[in-house]
Amino acid sequence: MKQDPRRPSRPRADSGAVGDLTPPPDFPSTFPDPIEPDPMLATELDRARLIQSSLLPAQLPAVRGFDLAARYLPATHVGGDYYDVLPLRGGRFGIVVADVSGKSVSAAMIMVMARTIFHGLAPAMASARATVLEACERITPDLPGGTFLTLAYGILDPETGSVSVVNCGHNPPLLWTTLKNRPMVETVPVNGPAIGLVRGSAFERALVEREIPLASGDHLLFHTDGVNEAMDVNANEFGDRQLVKAIMRGGTKDAGGMAQEVVNAVLHHRGIAPASDDLTVLDVWRLP
Repeated sequence: MKQDPRRPSRPRADSGAVGDLTPPPDFPSTFPDPIEPDPMLATELDRARLIQSSLLPAQLPAVRGFDLAARYLPATHVGGDYYDVLPLRGGRFGIVVADVSGKSVSAAMIMVMARTIFHGLAPAMASARATVLEACERITPDLPGGTFLTLAYGILDPETGSVSVVNCGHNPPLLWTTLKNRPMVETVPVNGPAIGLVRGSAFERALVEREIPLASGDHLLFHTDGVNEAMDVNANEFGDRQLVKAIMRGGTKDAGGMAQEVVNAVLHHRGIAPASDDLTVLDVWRLP
């Protein structure tokens, strides 16, 4: 093959030629240090984690005839999970499990806003649906473009033993119960649009409330998508089937045992893979 006259000749590796290895005049004598983590970014993430941790209750309230327990595992980055149990008028309790799209400080601040609104609204509202409708009216105008909030909100009435639930684009609650002494897991059929995606009358028409009676020994499990979407190193999701299996194993345990059973199953599936999203589980168990 003929040498292209426009290209400089280059010695072959096996030719024995050394060639001119003198660096050009403008060649740097030193190289820049490796890129260090941005301290401003690290500070922002630390601030977001601090905000997020301050939102979560130190302990859940005692509820006559029921046992409540929650488990929360943060992601390797800052996620947007939030849960709470709020004392309401008439001895009832409001249960919130929510997840905001986006990460870092912006997600944490949206959760601060949502928490403040629910704490202010919930005690005076008559129903779960009315609470969420009013909360949506207050939250939506302040959401940045493209940001939305999913949540499941339920009102637990210890007198009736029921939980009235609305769902805004969130994972529906799962009910562990028995039918003719046979344990089973049911998905509570309650769905609605996420807050921030649909507004006004369209949101109101789409939002439904469903009452779930809990028999003695029943579990009602709320969770975020960090559970069923948890992935192993091969990007295989934990999935709904494994979640149901974990709930079946935890059905004879108390609320803390049920919540931990789900968390343990997710951690076993995930293995050494990093947590790509927050994980939240909140279980309501009616005492036998």
